[in-house]
This record gives sequence, structure tokens and C-alpha cells, in this order.
Amino acid sequence: MTGFPLVAVGIVAAQPPGRWLFGATGRGTARWTEDGAGLTYRGGAAFGWAVLPETFLRDGFVQARFKPIAGREDQAGGVVWRWRDADNYYVARANALEDNVVAYKVVAGRRTALAPVGTPAGTYGVKTKVAGGAWHTLRADFAGTEPGADIAPKVAAALRADGVDLGGKKPRRVTREDVARADHIVAFGCDLGVPVPAGVRVDQWADVPAVSDGLPAARAAIHAHLEGLLEEWRRP
Repeated sequence: MTGFPLVAVGIVAAQPPGRWLFGATGRGTARWTEDGAGLTYRGGAAFGWAVLPETFLRDGFVQARFKPIAGREDQAGGVVWRWRDADNYYVARANALEDNVVAYKVVAGRRTALAPVGTPAGTYGVKTKVAGGAWHTLRADFAGTEPGADIAPKVAAALRADGVDLGGKKPRRVTREDVARADHIVAFGCDLGVPVPAGVRVDQWADVPAVSDGLPAARAAIHAHLEGLLEEWRRP
């Protein structure tokens, strides 16, 4: 789904009118007004958003033209993509108080900054001038994560140590057929890239670190989640 969030008092130019779903992530109640093809956000929530719930894009781009007007904590605007619900989506925003553009992944209501491509892990956005009271355009291009040609050797070795032999299997994209056959889906470090049918449970293990940040820590987090899941399944 696509949409445009504002996290301080400001105006966004958007099309078409009358089809927006408004809400917030975290505390507070977002205060939005709609005037023709424009939206105005007047604060009230930690992170307010507006999305077009009837639109689904697997790959493509979203773009918003916005003007930050006021705000003590933030004066910002941006775009949302891969929106599943109020607590799970991607967002990029430009902040006039910080003079930067930052992309985030929101999972289970927790926001994590994504390092820009080509920068070291932990890099917080891109520094650039974002003037308050002026119009800006922000665009985010996105495409489903392309699987690697092979499973990382360290990961394959760790799985073999746990008694799981992949037997030459290769990574592949998740398909609509995969999720349609599933009752319970677990994901960490990735977006499914396909819509999930109603009634299918999806768990996002947001605390599992990237393998590139340390395989032992990732294994420990996955093992802890699996133990909890097995315990849940054992209950009558």
C-alpha cells in the first residue's frame, strides 16, 4: 500500500481525495484534515500517517510534495510503503529540524533506522538542507528483496551444526501460493513482498539481528523464539 505521513504540523499534496485512511503509530491520536487534493496534519500523535488502503504496489515508487510548517520535536514529511497495519510498514521522512532524510522499518510498532546504501551499518540517514515553510518533494523507490544465488556459507554451516542439512537448496522469493498454503508465517529481517490472506498468522521477530551484525547473536535470538513457539504449540 502507498501513502504519505507527516510527523509534525504540515501540509501534503496528494491524490486522489476521499480515499485516505488516517491513523497513528504509538501514543496519541493523529489530527488530519482533508481539503481537495491536499492533506494537513496538525499533530496529536507520536507518528501520524495517511495511507491509501485500496492500493497495493509490490514494486514501484511513492512520492509526496510537502511543506513543514511547525513543530517542537519534528517538522517533517515523507512517504510510507509496504504498509500492512499501523505497526508494520516502511517510511522515509525529511526533517527540517534535523536537516536530514532518514528511512525506517517499523515492525510491531518499533521503528529502526535503515542505513543508506553504501554507508556503514548504523549510519543515520543522509544530511541535507530541509527548509521549514518551503515545499519539498520526497520519493522512495522500492522493489522486493532479490534472493542471493546461494545460502551464506556461515548460515549453512550453522544449520548443519543444528542438524539441518539444506541439501543444495537455493534461496527463492516467497510467492502468493506459499502464503496461501500457510497457517503461520515467521519473518525476520525481510518483508514478504506479497499480500497475506486473512486468517494467516504472521510473526515478525524484529529483535533478530542481521547475520552481518553477528551470526551467534542472530542464532541465539532465533533459538529463543523457536523455544517459545514450541512451548506455545505444546499447550492444549
